Amino acid sequence: MQDDGLDIDIQYIKGIGPYNKKLLNKKGIHTAVDLLENFPRDYEDRRRILKISQVNLGTCTVAGRVFDINEFRHQRPTRVEVILEDDSGRIPLVFFNQNYIAKVISKGDPIVATGNAEFNYGRLFFNNPDWEKLDDAGKVNLNHGRIVPVYGLTEGLSQSKMRTFIYNALTHFKDKIEDPIPKEALEPFDLPEREIALIRTHFPKPEEDLRAVREYATQYQKRMVFEEIFYLQYFWKRRKQEIKSQHGISFALKSEGIESFLAALPFELTASQKRVLEEIFADMKSDMPMNRLLQGDVGSGKTVVAFTAAVNAVLNGYQAAVMAPTEVLAHQHYVKACSMLQHLDFRVEYLFGKQKKSDKERITEKLGNGEINVIVGTHALFQENVNFRRLGLVVIDEQHRFGVEQRMELMGKGNRPDTLVMSATPIPRSVAMTIYGDMDYSVIDEMPKGRKEIFTEIASGDEEYLYSKIKETLERGESAYVVYPLIEETEKSDLKAAESGYEHLRKRFGDSTGLLHGRMKSAEKIEAMKKFFDKRTRILVSTTVIEVGIDSPDATLMIIVNAERFGLSQLHQLRGRIGRGDKLSHCILYTDNPKNERLHVIKRHTDGFKISIEDFRIRGPGEIMGTAQSGLPPFKLFDMFRDREMPELSEKVMGVIAKLEDRSTVDKLDSTVEERYGKKFRFKEVL
Repeated sequence: MQDDGLDIDIQYIKGIGPYNKKLLNKKGIHTAVDLLENFPRDYEDRRRILKISQVNLGTCTVAGRVFDINEFRHQRPTRVEVILEDDSGRIPLVFFNQNYIAKVISKGDPIVATGNAEFNYGRLFFNNPDWEKLDDAGKVNLNHGRIVPVYGLTEGLSQSKMRTFIYNALTHFKDKIEDPIPKEALEPFDLPEREIALIRTHFPKPEEDLRAVREYATQYQKRMVFEEIFYLQYFWKRRKQEIKSQHGISFALKSEGIESFLAALPFELTASQKRVLEEIFADMKSDMPMNRLLQGDVGSGKTVVAFTAAVNAVLNGYQAAVMAPTEVLAHQHYVKACSMLQHLDFRVEYLFGKQKKSDKERITEKLGNGEINVIVGTHALFQENVNFRRLGLVVIDEQHRFGVEQRMELMGKGNRPDTLVMSATPIPRSVAMTIYGDMDYSVIDEMPKGRKEIFTEIASGDEEYLYSKIKETLERGESAYVVYPLIEETEKSDLKAAESGYEHLRKRFGDSTGLLHGRMKSAEKIEAMKKFFDKRTRILVSTTVIEVGIDSPDATLMIIVNAERFGLSQLHQLRGRIGRGDKLSHCILYTDNPKNERLHVIKRHTDGFKISIEDFRIRGPGEIMGTAQSGLPPFKLFDMFRDREMPELSEKVMGVIAKLEDRSTVDKLDSTVEERYGKKFRFKEVL
C-alpha cells in the first residue's frame, strides 16, 4: 500500500543517503512505506539503567561519564577501552577493531551503553556494547531507557542506524500516514488508527508489558497484524463479488449419466463425498461461475469427486481440464480418467511440457475443435497455443503448488468456466479464509470404508531389518516403496541416494526392483510406474516424485530413508501412498536421528489435520500454503496460532464497513486494496 507521499525514495529520508539506500535496498526497502512496514522481529527491555556497582554477568544497561580512553592499536585484534564512571564506580567498555571510537568519544562525554558484561583477565567489562551519547537534558534516545525494537539487518546496517531511519521517517511523515480503514469500523473492536499503531509498534510505550510486546499482543501491534489480514481478505471479498457478478455456465444435472458413472466404480462414495458433490452440483447449476476449494486428507477421495463433476460438464456438451503440478501426478490422473470414463465413451488425452511436438500439435488441434472431452496435464495446459472449443470446468490439483495467476490463466481459456481446486493439505478455516478467501469451501472429512490404519514406526541402525520387511512384503504378494531424499550421492552429503539404493536392492531382489526419479525422461517415468502397477516390479525405489498421486492398492510397505530430512507434509503424503486398499500397511521412518520431532509427530498422528497443525507450528503458514508459488506476499506479522481470531475479526470489520453510508471511505479502501493486490493479479482480465 502506498500512502500519499510515502512512496518517496528512502535516500531522501534524513540520515539515509545513497550509501545506506543500497544497504536498505538489499532488504527490499525502497520507499518510506517499505521502511515503516519493516517491523521489529523482537524487542529488548532497556528501561532499567543500573549503577555500575550493580553490574553482574549478562546483558544490562549503564550510564555515566567518560573517565578515560585508551587505544591499543598494535595488538591484534586492535581495541579501544572507554572507561565509564558514575558515582558508584568505573567499568571499561571494550571495542574490538573499532578504532574510530576514540575519535567520536571524548573524556567527560555522558554515555549510555547496553551490552554483555563479561569477566576475564581478572576484571568485569562490556564487550562491544551498543552505546550512544546522552543529550543535554540527560535523557536517553532511541537505543536505551525504553523497550527497544530489534530488526532484521544486512551487513553494514546496525540496529542503531535502523532505529534512527525509522524514527526519522515516522517523525517526518507522521501527518501523511493516512488510514484507509474507516475509524467508525475500528472503534467497536478497540483497534487504534494506523498512525499511532505504526509508531507504537516500532517504539512501544514505556509502561507496556514486555511479554505482550514480544508476542505482538499490544493493541497497537494487533492493529498492524489485523491490517495485514484485512487487506488480503478485503481483496478476496471484492474478487469473489466480481466472480459472482459474472454470467457463467448453468449446467443441468445429468443424473442418469452420473449414476452410470458412479455405479461402475468398484466402491461406494462416502457420505462426505456425496455431501461435497451436492455443493459442487449446486454451484454448477447456478449461472454464476463456480470457484470452489475442495479439501480432504490424503486418500479421502477428492479425485473421484472431481471426475464426477467433469462427467456432468461433458454430458452438458462442455470440455473439462484437469491440471496437476507434476508429470507423475498428471499421468496418474490421466490413467485414472481413462479407466473411470471408458464406459462413457469420453475422449481423454494427456498434455505435458516435454511431449513430442507432433503429439502436442495433434492434441491441441483436437482440443480446439472439440474432439477431446477431458484433457489432463501439467502447466502446459495454460500455454498460449492451447485453446479449447468449449471449456466448462477447470480442476486444479495441489493448488498450493500453482500461482493465483496460473489458475486465472487457465480459467481465461474458456468463457468463465467453473473452477474446482483441490488440496490435500488440511488447514483451519480461518487460514483458508485468508489464503483462499475468493473461494467457497468444501471439506471431505471422512475416509473411504475398509481403510485400515497404517502402522508407523521409527527405525535406525541395521539395514537388515529393512530388507527383512521388504522380503516379508514380497512373500505376501504385496509391493513396497523405498524413498530417498536424493537422486545420487555426492561427496558433500552423507544422505542416502535413490540410484545407489536401487542398485543395492536390485542385487538382493533382482528384476522385481524398479527406479523412479525426477530426472528421468517422461517415457521412462511412465514405464516405471506402469511396471509397478502391473506388478512386473514389486519394489519401487524413488525420490519425492511419488509424494502425491501414486495409487497402488497392492503397495503395503513404505520405507522412507533419511526420514529426518523430509518435512511433515511430505512424510504424511508419502505415507499416504500405502494403505490404499483393505490390507494392513506399514510405514518405516528410517533415520540416524530417532529423536527428531517431526518423525514422532508422524508416528503419533495419522489425521492430516492434526499433522498440518504441527506443520504450521514448525514451519509457518507461508511455506505450507505456498505463498511464494502463489504470488501472495509472505506474511510479515500474521501468525496462525497467535492471531487465529484475526480473520474472523476482519470479517466483522468488513460487515461494519458495508453498512456505512459514506461511500467515499469505501472508495478509498478499494483504491488501497487495488494498489496492493489488483495490479499484481489483474483478475478483471479473466472475468
